[in-house]
Amino acid sequence: MLRTAQFCAVAAVCISALTSSVYAQGGPPPAKVRLDDVRLETVERWREVTGELRAVRRSVVAAEEAGQVVDLPVEAGDPVVAGQVIARLDDALARLEVERAKALVQTREAIVAERVTTLEKSQRDLARIEDSFARAGAAQIELDEARTNKANAEARLLQARADLAWAQADLRTAVKRLEDMTIEAPFDGVALSRRTEIGQWVREGEAVVELVALDALDAWLDVPEAFAPRLFPKEGRSPEVVLRVPALRAFGVDETLRAPVSSVIPAADPLSRLFPVRVRLENKPAVASADASNGGPLRPGMTVVGLIPTGESTQAMTVHKDAILRNETGPYVFFDGGGVAAIAPVRIDYAVGQRVVVQSPALRPGMMVVIEGNERLFPGQPLIVTDAPRGGPAAARP
Repeated sequence: MLRTAQFCAVAAVCISALTSSVYAQGGPPPAKVRLDDVRLETVERWREVTGELRAVRRSVVAAEEAGQVVDLPVEAGDPVVAGQVIARLDDALARLEVERAKALVQTREAIVAERVTTLEKSQRDLARIEDSFARAGAAQIELDEARTNKANAEARLLQARADLAWAQADLRTAVKRLEDMTIEAPFDGVALSRRTEIGQWVREGEAVVELVALDALDAWLDVPEAFAPRLFPKEGRSPEVVLRVPALRAFGVDETLRAPVSSVIPAADPLSRLFPVRVRLENKPAVASADASNGGPLRPGMTVVGLIPTGESTQAMTVHKDAILRNETGPYVFFDGGGVAAIAPVRIDYAVGQRVVVQSPALRPGMMVVIEGNERLFPGQPLIVTDAPRGGPAAARP
């Protein structure tokens, strides 16, 4: 409440300066508007719970092979894309190992070719001796020896092919080790930190660069056990919660978000009896042409305030949803300040149908806020009411 009051005071100073400037130039013409009343209504109470934003994917990328770091092209804060090289290790020995493995494969292939030729010769010899034996031109011992030679040739060929398969596996291993000397980003994201430097020796499994993906984040809320059951899925649908991320004000975007509950962790903290609740948030760039790896304005570690339904009733101040406008400082409304437009900053709590529960030190139930024609209003601009306020008689002001 104190922050809202302070903001209201600052806004009032800015409005006064703007109004003085406008009237110094002759003043703006009257604006045709429609009004709606600020109401005190009975609504369902929503309770605030606190939490934080966490990355969905966060990884400390490690070296799969040991070696000396010879290239580290990313710095902390640099965006990266999947497959981008983020580190290189000295691969001179790995390349030599690949060449050795290739030479061994060629040797094994030559041996296989030789054994194939030997087998083919033994098969021809056996065929001739069998034909001669059938015409009584060869002895039984010659036939047995030819059959033995063929069997030996087949066995040696099998051995040669097994040796070739072994050598090919060694070659694939050597190639894989060579490829592992170049470390690539496993997903789109941003480099959080470098865990090593050029010239350092890293062991197998040692950290090189820490990455975080920013395309989606999870809001983790701590919900009291009395309200957690209201967030369980019902009839296959997950309930929605309202989230406020105060840091979004600095980006000039709406700090209020709505999203369905992704999951309620079925284990409460034994001391606080709070259930962790996870809400998945898309984090797309505000500009379509922006680098997607940088995500949108949300960042891990930001504070988030969640509003969850309690099932209890309460009295709250509401305005029509069309009254809400936003600028770089946050949401606000124009209200009828004695025939001229006046501005009131508001804090949005949650929506109730076509109306919005708000808090503002400048508004009171019964006041009239502008719901049509407010997009181009100036503070201090005269108002012409073109339609009756809802629930009231027709009105017109000069």
